[in-house]
Amino acid sequence: MHWFSCSPVWASSAFSGETAHFQITLDNDRPTPRLGLELEAETGNPVFATVDRKKSAKLNIPVNARTRGWLALPRVRLSTRYPLGLFTAWAYLQPAMRCLVYPRPIATPLPVSSPTPVGGERSGDGGQEDFAGFRDRQPADSPRHVAWKASARNTGDGPLLIKQFAGGAQVELRLDWQLTDDTLADETRIGILTGWVLAAEAADIRYGLRLPSLDIQPASGDRHRQRCLEALALCQP
Repeated sequence: MHWFSCSPVWASSAFSGETAHFQITLDNDRPTPRLGLELEAETGNPVFATVDRKKSAKLNIPVNARTRGWLALPRVRLSTRYPLGLFTAWAYLQPAMRCLVYPRPIATPLPVSSPTPVGGERSGDGGQEDFAGFRDRQPADSPRHVAWKASARNTGDGPLLIKQFAGGAQVELRLDWQLTDDTLADETRIGILTGWVLAAEAADIRYGLRLPSLDIQPASGDRHRQRCLEALALCQP
C-alpha cells in the first residue's frame, strides 16, 4: 500500500493495566478515497478508517499497557479487503513513538506519621502566626494537629477540625519509600507510593516523594503530580 504515508502525532500516558493511545496521521496522496482500512497493533484492538482522496486522517491506535516504564508503539498492521472481500492487501507501519506507563496504584491510607507544619513548629492550639480559621481534618493530618476543643463543640456527627494559620502555614507530607513495608515486593511498594501520590493530590495536600535514588521536594499541582508519577514509573529500587 505504497500510496499511504504515516507520521506520528502524540502518545498518551497510562497506568499499568490500562490502555495507552498512540495517535498517527495517515496521508492519502491518491485521487481516490481509501475505504475499509483496518489498523491493528495488537490482536483484539483493531481500528477501522476511511481516508478521503488527497486527505489525511488522524487515528488513535490502542495498545495494552501491561507494565510500568516506557512503552514503544509496536508495529501496526495496515490492511484492507476492499472492495470484494476476497483478498487482503496489507503492509506494516512502525513510526517511532513511545509513552510512559505509570505504576498501577494501590489504594492504602496515607501515612499519618509524616506530616510536618510548614513555616515553623506550633505547640498546642497556639502559634506565632495569625489564626485564620478551621478546616476539616484530612486522612494525612496527624492527630497532634487536631483542634480538639473546637472539635468537641461539634454536635458529635461533624468531622474533626484542624486549625489554619495565616502566612502560608500548612501541613505537608513526605511520601517515603522507607514508610512502606520492606517485606513487600518492590512493585507492590511502588504501587503503594503511586496510590499515595494520587490521594495526596486529590486532597490538595503538599507532598514530597523520597525514593532510594531520588528525593523530590514537597509541592502540589499537576506538574508536580506528573513528575512524581514519572519518577515512580522509572524507579529502579
